[in-house]
Amino acid sequence: DDHSNFRKLAVKEKLYYFYTSPVIKFFLNTITYLIFLLLYGFGLLVNYDKAIINSLGSRLEWQDLYTIVFVLSTVPVEINQVRNGRTKSTWKKIKDHFGDTYNLMDFIAVCMFMAAFVLKATTPYNVEDAGSMNLNKFGSYHANRILSAMCFAFYCFRFVQLFEINDKIGPKVFMLKKMSIDLFFFLFLLMVFTVSYGVSSQALLYPFRETSAPEAIFELLGRAYLNVYGEIDLDGLEEDLATGHCPAWNRTSFPTHSPEDHSCNTKNLLNHTVVGRVNYYTCFALLCLYLLFVNVMLINLLIAIFSNTYENVEQQSGIIYKTQRAAMILEFRERPPLPNPISLLYFGQKVCKFIYKKYIKKINYEKDLQK
Repeated sequence: DDHSNFRKLAVKEKLYYFYTSPVIKFFLNTITYLIFLLLYGFGLLVNYDKAIINSLGSRLEWQDLYTIVFVLSTVPVEINQVRNGRTKSTWKKIKDHFGDTYNLMDFIAVCMFMAAFVLKATTPYNVEDAGSMNLNKFGSYHANRILSAMCFAFYCFRFVQLFEINDKIGPKVFMLKKMSIDLFFFLFLLMVFTVSYGVSSQALLYPFRETSAPEAIFELLGRAYLNVYGEIDLDGLEEDLATGHCPAWNRTSFPTHSPEDHSCNTKNLLNHTVVGRVNYYTCFALLCLYLLFVNVMLINLLIAIFSNTYENVEQQSGIIYKTQRAAMILEFRERPPLPNPISLLYFGQKVCKFIYKKYIKKINYEKDLQK
């Protein structure tokens, strides 16, 4: 009998092998991660009238308990992944660990979450007492909201990794990574045209600018960048012409005929001033050239780059899927059998066991020797 050397597993052993298998760990961690996202998003969208820790005057709420425990439970998991690295050098293990985009996102998200949690825990319970209702006072309450919103976006992006286990969506996720690299280098080329048009147009529309540098940078890059998405906004262009040229309106002489209403507006600037007319049509010509190069040439170039990346990845989709699946299996094989945040119990047991073997057992052994 070929199976004579195999013994029947006990129920306890079957349960152990079942719950320690990578696929079960994956599904359990996915469920707890979804619960974390739901509670985190729920806490961002809804404000309760009562906090759970009223004695400290804190704004912590009931769902914050789960989210903070969940995030803390991811820290020992990441440390365990670094410790189980395939190189002997500790520095090399850390470098390889953070070389993975998902691990880097985990680190950034944990730092942002802890900063937001501290701000929320130290913010007074009464929003009015904290000065948060004053829109000219940017305090810890508003800083916490910004950090929490950005952190939630990071954790949502982090969920994309779980799609790599699927043979249809997994290669598409790999395509997104490759296209992100293409887009990153494409932005440098786009920035040349955006800055050139933005500075030139703002110099013509605002010849008497006296605003601060941050406002000027936002104005010159904001409209030029939005033009890439088809937001032409010719009305805004005319408004900028009036805003930038009206400071010199009262000093302008009209030798032939003056405007009827004597008010500074776009129509009068174009009809009765040479500088306004020249600057406006020059800026309009620059806008046409800018749209020709960016919207017609550069955008189509980006589409061609994406198409090439798509074809290259699609040809190797089978290999990519198998590689991602193998990496996912290896990762979850090293994960604790309990999902986050219950994994804290597993690591707590490991720490207690280490302390017992390292110190308590040694002390008891020395006492026995003395006897």
